[in-house]
Amino acid sequence: MPPTLLIIDDDDHIALVLRRALKAYDTTHVRSAEDALALLAARDFDAILCDLTLPGYSGMDFHAQLLGARPELEPHLGFMTGGPVNDEMDRFVVAHDEQILAKPFELDRVRRFVARLVTPRPAQYPNI
Repeated sequence: MPPTLLIIDDDDHIALVLRRALKAYDTTHVRSAEDALALLAARDFDAILCDLTLPGYSGMDFHAQLLGARPELEPHLGFMTGGPVNDEMDRFVVAHDEQILAKPFELDRVRRFVARLVTPRPAQYPNI
C-alpha cells in the first residue's frame, strides 16, 4: 500500500500539480485547514503538506491546532509558501526552516521533501 499524503491548499491547480508529481502516494486534497483538522480526527496520514497562506485558518493556525490535537504528526508536517506575507509568518518560516518548501518549487525537490516527511530524520541524528 502506498504512503498516504494529505495536501492542504486552496489553489486547486497547485494541488493537481502536486498530485500528478507525487503519484507514488495515495493523496487526498482539502482546501482548508478546518477540513484537514476534521479529516485528521477520523484518519491518519503518513505525511501532510500544507500551504501557509489559506483562507480562514492559516497554515500557522493549522500547525498550532495540530500540535494540540495530534502532536505525533508534527514531524510529518511540511509547509509550502511563496514567501512570508507579514512579520509573524516570517518568524514562523525562520523557526520551522526544515519544514518549509518554498514556491515556486521543482518537482524533484517536492518528491524529496515529501519523502523526508514520510520518514523524518531522528532529532538525535540531524545530519542523516
